[in-house]
Amino acid sequence: MSDNLASVPVIVLHDDTRTKITVNNGTILRDTLRDHGFSPYGHLSETLNCGGNGLCATCGVRVRIHGDQQSDSLYTQGTTVLRLDLDIHDYRVK
Repeated sequence: MSDNLASVPVIVLHDDTRTKITVNNGTILRDTLRDHGFSPYGHLSETLNCGGNGLCATCGVRVRIHGDQQSDSLYTQGTTVLRLDLDIHDYRVK
């Protein structure tokens, strides 16, 4: 993906339903998901979490990369589960 895009489409798959949302460049994906009514948490961690401060490792999403964008070694076979609060990588939408 080009770093100069103003926004990107994101397809959210949840409970066999596909929802397309537009995410602005630089936006934190966890916050955008919650703004659109999607939770990156499991049932228990919905109430018992650190609020996105990177302390509890309970929020996560599956990210599917298409085409030649599969350059990061974290992405294996096109899909991986990512913690949204790791300090190692910047998970802002680019």
